[in-house]
Amino acid sequence: MNVFKSVTLTLALITTLAVASFSAYAQPIPTNTAIDQSQKLTSFSVPQKISSEEMASLRNQAVPASPSGTAKSASFNPNLVQLYYVFYDLYPGHFITSNGSITLSSTSDVDLTLVQWANDDSNSKVSLYYQLVSSGTDSEVIKVVGSYKAVNTTITFEDVPAGTYRVQITNDIDGIDAQGNGYIE
Repeated sequence: MNVFKSVTLTLALITTLAVASFSAYAQPIPTNTAIDQSQKLTSFSVPQKISSEEMASLRNQAVPASPSGTAKSASFNPNLVQLYYVFYDLYPGHFITSNGSITLSSTSDVDLTLVQWANDDSNSKVSLYYQLVSSGTDSEVIKVVGSYKAVNTTITFEDVPAGTYRVQITNDIDGIDAQGNGYIE
């Protein structure tokens, strides 16, 4: 009976820790960690350099984020994640595009929950631009400034037309080396 209670308690603790690691914050995970297929971990394209003209255009299009700055632990369900990403070493003046995508069957608002911070783990503010890109219409560009590591933040792309989209993240030319991760439910 004691062995049964001990095994049951151990399994309950492991399950709680596994769920808790995904429910409170988006946090970096080691690249060798196994991820459940339902979470659709995506890789990114090779970082590409952005020209000064393209950066100026992106800055002009960007809408400042109204970040929530709160964890979505109460509503997060790993089985509903459409896309999950992790990136490291995004250098100033470069952008990456996810290899994975999401498909919208009708015009929708799309929430992207994210964390971002400086590569050197300082409290320096990172300045990244987020956009959903497709072969047709792209979403608005949302600029997120700050270091979100201990608490995630959620941005919303409003009225995104039906289609298949990839996440594109651009580091400002005047920025600092950045890393982060996020997901779309």
